[in-house]
Amino acid sequence: VTHGCLRLYPEHIEALFGQVTLGTQVMFVSQPFKIGQAFGVTYLEAHPPLKEEQGRKQGALGEISRLLADRGVSTADVDWVTVRRELQKPSGMPVPITYINGARLMDARDETASEPGEDTHRRVAQR
Repeated sequence: VTHGCLRLYPEHIEALFGQVTLGTQVMFVSQPFKIGQAFGVTYLEAHPPLKEEQGRKQGALGEISRLLADRGVSTADVDWVTVRRELQKPSGMPVPITYINGARLMDARDETASEPGEDTHRRVAQR
């Protein structure tokens, strides 16, 4: 996952192409942190900061807390260990960061997801 990529599904490219005239100006924005929700789970997508944003890392937890509050997510439901891990080594991929009924989803990079024969891409571990 890199900065500056515009990722769309082929059908979305086709639809957009027909709606935009040649020479239309566009604006790309840098969003080092994104919060998303699906099926009751909140995800964090963190990207490495651009060179000019290196100092921004200091306020990252506050910015993420604000993004969560904007979406009505209680900070008590957030797995802050996972959030901090993503800030230290941003993967650029959505990672589950909330608990559901006392359990959390684990991603493939979780060190505790190592039992043989277990699907480490998506499983539930007790809090």
